[in-house]
Amino acid sequence: MFHDRCVVATDLHCDGGARRLVWLKSLLLRCQQLSSPLLILGDLFDLWWGPGQIKTSDSRLELEALKMAVRSGTAISLLPGNRDFLLDQSFQDETGVEVLGDAVDMRIGGLRWHFSHGDLSGTEDQGYQRLRKFLRHPVSRHLLLSLPGGVSKKLAGGIRKGSRRSIARKTTITMQPDLRSIEALVGSGYDRVVCGHFHKERFEQIHCAGRQGEFRILEPFEDRGAYLYLDGPAVKLEWLGDN
Repeated sequence: MFHDRCVVATDLHCDGGARRLVWLKSLLLRCQQLSSPLLILGDLFDLWWGPGQIKTSDSRLELEALKMAVRSGTAISLLPGNRDFLLDQSFQDETGVEVLGDAVDMRIGGLRWHFSHGDLSGTEDQGYQRLRKFLRHPVSRHLLLSLPGGVSKKLAGGIRKGSRRSIARKTTITMQPDLRSIEALVGSGYDRVVCGHFHKERFEQIHCAGRQGEFRILEPFEDRGAYLYLDGPAVKLEWLGDN
């Protein structure tokens, strides 16, 4: 994917509440003002339990906001996160938002960028990685997407509650990215590696295989409306409250 500019945000965690809806609409307006496409690095929704959610009131206003933004000319792409990994073609057809895979490669300002949600780099969290592999297996995914809406919603809610209890017990090391995977990306030719998921901003220089790159964990959008604005070679970390 090649763009002259791009707005990047992560972890919006839209939950049907008024506050996060306002933040989402503000972000979409900002993209329109900048004439920039939007890339969301996962967890657009705090919980997405399948295609049946489109037909309920749970996320109706968020879906309408996304649909209107796309119709107004803002290109939106997203990488499903750990909370909305069941986003699929039905969501894309409903909103016009392009649903991508685990990662995306872009060339902006002459640099090669690697974007992901970030959960795959948390290799120390072996319990989560096993659950992720199981839930995203084609057979498991097909089964989950085929469940009646009520069953799917209840099951997803149970998984979410279990995840919260599990996070409370995990160590700091478990909740960090494995820098070896980041170094491997830089060594393979990426100049900038950006992810979300870990909910704690981080920025550092990475050296591997004679190459130098940068790694950034982007601050979760839900906290202060943070987004990364890439405009050619210029890179700006901005907050909605500053505009």
